[in-house]
Amino acid sequence: FVAWIEADGGGDELVWGGWWGSDGRARGAPVRLGAAGETTYNLNAAIAPNGEAWVVFDARANTRVDELFAARLAEGEATLGRLTADDGIRSKYPDIAFDAEGRAAITWFDERDGNREVYLAATDTAGELLLPIERRARRITTTPGASIGAYLAWNGERIGLAWCDDSSGNYEVFFQSFDASATPLAPPRRLSDTPTNSMIPSIEPWREGFALSWAEVTPAPVGADAGATRGEVVFTTVR
Repeated sequence: FVAWIEADGGGDELVWGGWWGSDGRARGAPVRLGAAGETTYNLNAAIAPNGEAWVVFDARANTRVDELFAARLAEGEATLGRLTADDGIRSKYPDIAFDAEGRAAITWFDERDGNREVYLAATDTAGELLLPIERRARRITTTPGASIGAYLAWNGERIGLAWCDDSSGNYEVFFQSFDASATPLAPPRRLSDTPTNSMIPSIEPWREGFALSWAEVTPAPVGADAGATRGEVVFTTVR
């Protein structure tokens, strides 16, 4: 399954999804999933146990600012739902994951409390992801800095959540585990402590815990070309 953004003949940006076989041949025509916006920079997709493809993204699409959307593609038909209210406050960069039983979890960062904070919501069924989600979400971070770049994964009954926060002066990576209802199982753990920016972690289930990777980024010196920015990849595991 592949999801992407493509402009139509009139220049409007749209989110599309489609299936391909391992031989590289398309399995049916691509399907339009929804409208993208000028600041829709990434799409995150997951396949539910029943074979449905889900894509989450943010877009300014008939809304005042960027809001969250979820699209479901099942048997060639797409269903789109807006997850956050059109309140004039940005909701950005959602990620989605399913467990083996079909339970779903979604995370993103939101500015509705006057700062960039990470939120998490878990549902018993995937279909609930097409409904407004803000009242069912838990605010995860309460720091003075910006908490962004949240990604999640299931491992059995646990949800692993990773994000980065710049309260210490540069971005550091944090991890926290939750049960299937998004209730914390332990306090947040800081995984990095470096003079560089620890940015945008990825997370996958691994044995009884989770495997994480992120970039340690050294910005270009002031006045230098952006190409002088340097980064290294870091990998670790947690339980």
